[in-house]
Amino acid sequence: MSGFLKGYREVRGIHRLLGTMTEGYLRYASKMPWGLMRGLSKWGGLILSGVPWSRRRVALENMKTLVEDPEEAKRLYRKTLEHFFRVALEIPFLYTMDSSSIKGLYGIRGKEHVWEAYEKGRGILLLTAHLGNWELLNIAFAIEFLLGGGYKASIVVRAPDNPVIDLLSFRLRSRFGTRVIDKKNAMRGILKALRENQAVGILLDQNVDWYQGVFVRFLGRWTCTNKGMAQLALKTSAPVIPAFGVRKENFYELNFYPPLRLIQSGDPTKDVEENTQLFTSVIEEQIRRYPDQWLWFHRRWKTRQYSRLW
Repeated sequence: MSGFLKGYREVRGIHRLLGTMTEGYLRYASKMPWGLMRGLSKWGGLILSGVPWSRRRVALENMKTLVEDPEEAKRLYRKTLEHFFRVALEIPFLYTMDSSSIKGLYGIRGKEHVWEAYEKGRGILLLTAHLGNWELLNIAFAIEFLLGGGYKASIVVRAPDNPVIDLLSFRLRSRFGTRVIDKKNAMRGILKALRENQAVGILLDQNVDWYQGVFVRFLGRWTCTNKGMAQLALKTSAPVIPAFGVRKENFYELNFYPPLRLIQSGDPTKDVEENTQLFTSVIEEQIRRYPDQWLWFHRRWKTRQYSRLW
């Protein structure tokens, strides 16, 4: 088999079918005129907003943390679907466009913060979230700093259950030299990357089990958030740079912010909690600015802390 699925001849059944369909979509959707996607995404968001599925209930329930009016929540839900429908249409272009063409899709601010952090030689922790188009953010970072500057970078991801989709995702994320660290037992890989002065991208907006995280305030509610990034930052002194790629009409704006000032009181437990809260608050600020570009479909508040009032 040629193309993206080369090397997966042994895959059969539903995995093979889904992979073949995905490959076909990636090949042919990339031939669509870029300007057509805006109109298609509006219609897609409108149609999908009326489809009853389990994540619709999850998203609308989550949105109550931000908007109280049910009608406003429905409008936000429709706009969110519109955004992610468009992201799905953009992904094939990221598979097929060369680096110079991809550079035409975004503008970038704060590159100097990344250069300065690299020069310190301790690696970089890039704090980001499932906001905007995080796949474009990863690819753009590789184009700007790996191809353009000779540095190295990795991202921490959860591998999809489908082995073919896993392969396709890996090839997208590593197109321009980014390395992929599996989220399972990622600590060793991240430490190795930081020792090599790599930038490591971590999406810190997902729910985790109680033993993996600490409870912090997020959009007005207690939520369990992975404590690993705070532990890494305190242990290695790697600078933590918030990074987000958000849509501005037909264009993306990539922002790299100044390194965060870590809280270091001398109490390890308290410092992990306080810095995890700091990181979460940064993400919350971005979500409040671009609410229709965040992944509301995830069960962010699934893990409950029964010792505190909700």
